[in-house]
Amino acid sequence: MTNVPQSPVEAVESEEDSEHRVGWLELFYDLVFVVLIAALAHRLHGHPHVGDFFVVAGLSLLVWVSWTNFSSLANLSDRLSRERRVLVLAAMAGVGMMGVAIPEVTGNRAGLFALGYAVVRIAIWPLWVKQLRHVGVAPVRATVFGPGLGLLWLFSIAVPAPVRWWLWAALAVAELGLLARSNRRLCYNTAHLVERVGLFVMIVLGESVVQWIQAVAEHPTPPA
Repeated sequence: MTNVPQSPVEAVESEEDSEHRVGWLELFYDLVFVVLIAALAHRLHGHPHVGDFFVVAGLSLLVWVSWTNFSSLANLSDRLSRERRVLVLAAMAGVGMMGVAIPEVTGNRAGLFALGYAVVRIAIWPLWVKQLRHVGVAPVRATVFGPGLGLLWLFSIAVPAPVRWWLWAALAVAELGLLARSNRRLCYNTAHLVERVGLFVMIVLGESVVQWIQAVAEHPTPPA
């Protein structure tokens, strides 16, 4: 067991390392995120401008926060009821919205991205509440991190650009602040954490191999 400050929630004991393995739903969740990462990578194809790199960097930060939010929960609670699985699938739908919005996220799909991001945040929040109440911890910080900031993301849909981008930046800073202030007593299952990150990296590398092969297949020249 080790202390890893990851999630904006209070302390909770995790189960024994040997008893907690990565589940199929976590892998499915990671697969959707890999598609989202691929969509971000496509924004840098061709001849990207300097601004494109800043956009991708900022969006990648939001993607990381979303992935960490569920990954932290799954690390602390390895058993999800049927009702809780429905909420995870709803969050995955939100990730799908974000992926669809990526190509035009600075244009007419900005609202769709904000909606998907809010759905991911709000859908996971009841799971955090139930987990924290189970161990007798008040879910105040998780509530601020979940529906509190999630509603502000929904509000950003009505904010015109370029003010919207400044609001998004402020919300991202607030989220990082909550993560940085997480309680150091929060204990994570080390074996599960290593396995989860390792499998996620393997899925990302697998997607990269597919992209490489497709690129060479489209231009099968000797240098390629």
